[in-house]
Amino acid sequence: MFEAMKEELSALEDQIRALTAFEELYGNSEAMTRFLFRSYTNMIRFWHRVHKECNRTRKYYVYPEKLCPLKYATGISTIGHAITASAKEKLSAVVSELKKDVQCISQEATLCQAKLDSQEYAENQKERKNAAGERFLQSEWREKQNDHNYRA
Repeated sequence: MFEAMKEELSALEDQIRALTAFEELYGNSEAMTRFLFRSYTNMIRFWHRVHKECNRTRKYYVYPEKLCPLKYATGISTIGHAITASAKEKLSAVVSELKKDVQCISQEATLCQAKLDSQEYAENQKERKNAAGERFLQSEWREKQNDHNYRA
């Protein structure tokens, strides 16, 4: 159980870095904001699960003599194992939600970037059209000046 938590914690660190970058880049997207919120909520759920498991494990394994006499230690061990299996399932469910969040955020980032690229392309096209029009006007003005200078 703790090995799984350790792996997920290191993956969580990478995810937090990525989420921060996505928020800076695409935070003005309503859909991205919704996905980021859901991801942060799932991170809190993950930490809650880890906290519960750490407290439960400490309670059952560090202080077993306070829970019951020695003859019941085997029963507590079995209960502890069953709870651990349930905790693993719950933790796995939260981890799968986090992975789904990563996919949704990645897809939304692709869409946001495509939208930004499209807007930039349209602006560049407009600037080129305006620049071409200005060049045409400048060229026309030069021709008139040359005609005027030639005739004079």
